[in-house]
Amino acid sequence: AWPPVVTASAATDRIGRAVDGKLNTAWSAIAIAGQWVQIDCRQTRPIRHLTLDQSGHAGDFPGPIDVYVTDDPAQPGAVRVATSGRRDKTVIDLPAGLHGRYVIIRTTAKRPNGNWAISEIRIE
Repeated sequence: AWPPVVTASAATDRIGRAVDGKLNTAWSAIAIAGQWVQIDCRQTRPIRHLTLDQSGHAGDFPGPIDVYVTDDPAQPGAVRVATSGRRDKTVIDLPAGLHGRYVIIRTTAKRPNGNWAISEIRIE
């Protein structure tokens, strides 16, 4: 069921741009600790890879992030991957056999002098 329902802790009025199928639009916010983006896939499904495409905003990537996959966003459970953003595209491989309805990406530290942008989110 695409596009998923996407919410964010910042720039909430623009988060829909991250799943609108257009690389020339983007969600963007200042990259500070504690920000989050939540992706509701509308049903439990396998989650193997997550791509945060920053096309057009190559230098606007998150700093350190934790990724959760859960069926209950109020209690997301254990961090499934701890990583850092990358220029152009942040590609995240998740553990084999992981299923969930929600993917939550949470920043854990400020990235000095930077924003965090997402032109498109892809989930495989």
